[in-house]
Amino acid sequence: MASITQQNYPSHLSADMNAQEEVDYSKLPLEERLSHKVWKARLDGYQELKQILSSNPSIKDNKISIYWRDPSLFNKFITDSNVAAQEHALVAFESLIIAFTPLASAKHVSTSLLPIWIPSLIEKGITSTRAATKNKSLDCILLLCSLDNSITQCIECILPFFDKKLPKLLAGSLQTISDLIISYGMVNVHLNSLLPQILKPLPKLASHADKNVRAETMNLIVHLYNVTGQNKEILQELLLDQLKPIQQRDLDKLFEKQQDQATIKPARLFEWQRKELEKQKEAETMASAVAIDQDGDTDMDLNVKPLSTSNNKSTLDPFAMLPEETVLDKLPEEFNEKIVSAKWKDRVEVLEEFHDFTLTKIKKLKSKNQDYSHLLQIFGHIIQKDANVQAVTIAAQSVEIICAKLRTSGFHKHYVSIVFVPLLERTKERKPSVIEAIRKALRTICQFHNPLKLNNEDMLHEILEFMKHKTPQVRLESTTLFNFILQNPFQNNSNINPLPTLQKFLNDEIVPSVIKIVNDTQPNLRSVGFECLALLIKNVGQRPLNETLESLDNLKRKKIEELVNSLPSVEVKSIATTKQQEPITQLIPSKRSATSPLKKTNIQTKSRVLLTSRSLTMPSPQTALTQQQQQQATSLRPNIPSKTENELKLQLSKLQEEKREWLKERQAFIEKINLLENSKLEMAKEMELIKEQSSTDQSNLYEKNLQLRSKELQINKSQEKILQLENELKRQKLNNSQTHTMSPSHGFAETLESNNNTLPHKTSSISSPANDRRLSASSDDLPRRVDSLQLSSNESLINEESWKRAAEVTKQLKARIQRMRVRNNNISNNNTPRASGTSPSMNQ
Repeated sequence: MASITQQNYPSHLSADMNAQEEVDYSKLPLEERLSHKVWKARLDGYQELKQILSSNPSIKDNKISIYWRDPSLFNKFITDSNVAAQEHALVAFESLIIAFTPLASAKHVSTSLLPIWIPSLIEKGITSTRAATKNKSLDCILLLCSLDNSITQCIECILPFFDKKLPKLLAGSLQTISDLIISYGMVNVHLNSLLPQILKPLPKLASHADKNVRAETMNLIVHLYNVTGQNKEILQELLLDQLKPIQQRDLDKLFEKQQDQATIKPARLFEWQRKELEKQKEAETMASAVAIDQDGDTDMDLNVKPLSTSNNKSTLDPFAMLPEETVLDKLPEEFNEKIVSAKWKDRVEVLEEFHDFTLTKIKKLKSKNQDYSHLLQIFGHIIQKDANVQAVTIAAQSVEIICAKLRTSGFHKHYVSIVFVPLLERTKERKPSVIEAIRKALRTICQFHNPLKLNNEDMLHEILEFMKHKTPQVRLESTTLFNFILQNPFQNNSNINPLPTLQKFLNDEIVPSVIKIVNDTQPNLRSVGFECLALLIKNVGQRPLNETLESLDNLKRKKIEELVNSLPSVEVKSIATTKQQEPITQLIPSKRSATSPLKKTNIQTKSRVLLTSRSLTMPSPQTALTQQQQQQATSLRPNIPSKTENELKLQLSKLQEEKREWLKERQAFIEKINLLENSKLEMAKEMELIKEQSSTDQSNLYEKNLQLRSKELQINKSQEKILQLENELKRQKLNNSQTHTMSPSHGFAETLESNNNTLPHKTSSISSPANDRRLSASSDDLPRRVDSLQLSSNESLINEESWKRAAEVTKQLKARIQRMRVRNNNISNNNTPRASGTSPSMNQ
């Protein structure tokens, strides 16, 4: 090699290169080598640092502990630019983690170490082209994670790399998260908050151009499917709905393969789990050394608690993981104007726009700082009053969506009071599409606010009241809804026991309403009533309903019995029975218990809790058994070394002190329970008083409303009477003005003319005298006719001047009549001889 160098290079250059190759970096101080510009010097320093850390150094040494206290120092080493030096730096880094594991605190690791070291290991180690460097980086990440309480912090440090573009970095990050899940599981992980963060970028990564990224994404989804209890519903809305159909089909095949496999336990343990396991093993070893039965065989302790590896699978709620959205700021333009429009097309158009393009696109509605009262009042008014069935259908569907996407906490009781009664009233509709939408909305509300719950008694009263409605269709739908509630008492409310509510209102309200349905004239209503009575028997038993069944005829009783036998058993009884048997099953051991006095005493004081006065004064059978075992162990003590016996005495005294403290705590708990029971009774009494007061207030309010209604009717009648009087006054004023404008002579002439027109004509020869006589007779009646005019019909409406004018007119008329009478008399006297002269001739 030297000859080749001398041939190819000048003499002075070859001499310098040989000098560099012969430099011994081991003579340099360690700190100088670790920061040297030559990679060989740094490599030598990493190797020496690894030897120091592997030789169990004193952790209190400042030269060593500084690398643990200040993570930025080792961060430079694991990100070395030279791949060979970086590989040895990772080896030294692994020794550092192992050396400081006994004194590592989870708080220091999660807050100071992981945020600095994990990103560096992902970016510079996992993406390395050297397999050894990549594997060692992954080992270091898993070791660091074991010092924490869960994998949450490590995953949160890796998630930002999902936004990068480098395929190697994306694939490495996905693989690391998968390895963390496989190694440690979901112990102490709040999946409701962490799982949405992991799933959010996966749809984009599943469609990545790089095949390795796509493969690692699918692999991670399968691991998440396993750790969530192979519950596809949890991933459906958060992830699977956003994938392409072909990707969903591929995942379905992978999920089917996982269902056939047994549940895989975590491959590694956290450091805190390892310590717990060591403590349990020590306790088991100590118990096995002392616990010897009468046959001389070792009796294993069967009551040692297993290591806690709970991952909270039962508490997973896919709905709680969905992102919240608002709709109150997304109402269509002119929503408030069109929703009250007189044109049904405007109302239907704006309802369809809001339903199709806003409500159906949202998976979860935001409830905090949002008030849906006004929106639900609009829907309730449409459901109750609108004549267009299409508008009613869309409004009912919108109410169902709002309730389903707010759930119990968001769709609170005030919202129920707005829409529940309008929906029940609108069940009178017969069109299938309308009644189906209303039925779904009512059932959705009852799922999240069960009327059989104690604080939802008002909903139960409304249903029972509508079961007595005059419309058969309303009675039918209300009874069907009640049957649905009885069939599903635990849906979405697994901690609700409907028995107290049913027993409270059974005889006074429920049974009378159901009996009316059973005895209805329509067959379809009677069949629904039979089913309702059968469900009541399934829920509360047959004994409370014996009198009711006896009042029915044999045919009806036979139908009810057939339905009772055909219906499935309701969960109420099974749950109640389970709750009663829980303390019993805890006290009956399935296997022979341990004979160790230490372990037995400890287990009995921790597992069995009987809060009764008898248990505090009298020894239990288990305690007597423990004393007998202690005597047996005492008889065997000569065979035990003195040191072990002293240790056992100390431990026994400690356990006895713990037992005394536990008894004191139990007594304190009993007192607290008694206080809570007393306060509960007082609260129940206050609730009864408040209910009575509310019922009284409601009756008073009803009476006041009736009085107010009667007063309004009286006011309306008075207003109509006033209008009539005003019209009469106007007519009278008009007549008076016409009377005042008419002249006396003209009026008198018209009177005379009218009287002359009414006179009968006997003969043409004596028409004049007859007319005169008739005129005279009518003239005598003229003052009476004048006095009977409407001038004085309403004295309160004619003023004094009108009376004076009427008197003057009357006086003038009377004088003129008198003069006419005198003139008529004179005319008659003059015509008398002529009449007598003509008479003889007429006689002849």
